[in-house]
Parts: sequence; structure tokens; C-alpha cells
Amino acid sequence: MGDHNLREKLSSISVPALVIHGRHDAISLSSAEKIARLLGADMQVFEDSRHVPYVEEPNNFAAALNAFLPCQP
Repeated sequence: MGDHNLREKLSSISVPALVIHGRHDAISLSSAEKIARLLGADMQVFEDSRHVPYVEEPNNFAAALNAFLPCQP
């Protein structure tokens, strides 16, 4: 996937999306913000994470997902 630029296709995605990004990730925050804009997505930045917020901040990650996902009966 690293050789493919799929950014132009992001705006055609029509389901709710959440972009989660670690503040200290090698991928720039501005890149993640651009992806979120193209998707029309919510974005959550994890201040104490790099590339794997679900491992580095599991409780915050779970809370972000629970807040984003629709309630289940």
C-alpha cells in the first residue's frame, strides 16, 4: 500500500469515520488532519502516543471508540 496514493478516493467514502493519531507519530499531524478533512471524519489526537495509540493509551483509545461508535442495544 505504501506505493499507492489513495487520498483522492477518501472524499467518496460516505460512512462515519474516526481518525486516531498519536501526537508523536513519525507521520505528521498535518497529514492525519488532511485525511480527516477528506473523509469528513472526526479526529482524536492522543497526546502520549506515537504510532499505536491502542497499545500506548489503551484506556483512552477504548473511550474514544466507545464515544464514536453508536450505542448497542
